[in-house]
Amino acid sequence: MSRALDKSVIAALKQGDHEKIFNDISGILVKQQDDRLLEIEILGSGHTLDPDENFLRDDNAVAVPKLRLVQAFIVARDMLQKHLVNKSAEASRLWLATGAMLLMDPEHLTAANTRKRLLQAELSSGGETLPVLMREKCSFAMLGCPSRFNKKLRLSS
Repeated sequence: MSRALDKSVIAALKQGDHEKIFNDISGILVKQQDDRLLEIEILGSGHTLDPDENFLRDDNAVAVPKLRLVQAFIVARDMLQKHLVNKSAEASRLWLATGAMLLMDPEHLTAANTRKRLLQAELSSGGETLPVLMREKCSFAMLGCPSRFNKKLRLSS
């Protein structure tokens, strides 16, 4: 698989406030309004949003454009790399960073292992086992589903 990017994609990646995009996308992973699972759909380049919109939300369903997810991943990866060099990031920021990275690439071993170490540290510091494990399990039991967003996007086009 080629990792080469089109010139239009490179130009699009340079647009927007990447830190805000990261905060918005990682925030939806932790700030859930209830205990229901979050349905996540990754939108392709055919589904464009306004420049100031980073995702669509309808109840417990969220649609994130792939371009925005890549921008959030870049910020998260930089944050994790800096942490690995000098252990500078707070645990709360690492939870957000690894969440965004694993949403983009569920097999990212560095992010998964960092998340595992965070979980072990939280449990060994006296955190209640069941709530901590349930939060983590529910964080990544989120499934994308072909949902109502495709309908909305077609209607608005």
